[in-house]
Amino acid sequence: MALSWVDYSNGEGLGDVRNKINTFNNDVVTDVNANTAAITTLNELGLYQFSRVTGSSTTSDTYSPLNSLVIPNAPAGTYEFKLSMTFTYNTTNKSSYFNISTTGGSSWMEIRREAKDSTDIMNESYTFPVEHTGGDIDLRIEFRVETAGNLLTVLASNLIVERKL
Repeated sequence: MALSWVDYSNGEGLGDVRNKINTFNNDVVTDVNANTAAITTLNELGLYQFSRVTGSSTTSDTYSPLNSLVIPNAPAGTYEFKLSMTFTYNTTNKSSYFNISTTGGSSWMEIRREAKDSTDIMNESYTFPVEHTGGDIDLRIEFRVETAGNLLTVLASNLIVERKL
C-alpha cells in the first residue's frame, strides 16, 4: 500500500485529528479497492490456461491438427508454455512426427520420435519461456506418421500456458 500518515502535534484540536484519521481511512479504502480491482482483472485473465485432448489417431503422412490453445488479448509479460503427451505407434522402424507452433501456424518446430517397441507408451514433454509482447497467444500442435498407413495414437495431449508474475 502506498499510504502516508500525517502526524498531528500535541495539543492539536480533536476536529483536526479526526479529519486526518478520516483522510487516512479514505486513502486505505481507495487503495484496497484499486488492489481488489487489479486482482480481479488478473483472475479474469486466467494466469493458468490449458487444453487437453484425448484419444486422437492418424494414419496420414500429412500433418493434421491435434490440439490448440488460444488466449485472446493476453497482456504483455513472461509466460511459460508447456506441452506434454503420451502416445503409441504401431511400428518400430518409422518416426512419429509432431509440429509445434507458438505463432498460430506461421512458423513451426518439428519433433520426431521412433518407438523401440510397437507396444510402448511413449511420452513427450517440452517446457519453455516466452516473452510475450501482448495480444493473442495461439499455441498449436499437429501430428502425422512417416509412412501412410501406420497408426499413431495420441492417448492424451496437453497444452498449458502459464503467466509468470
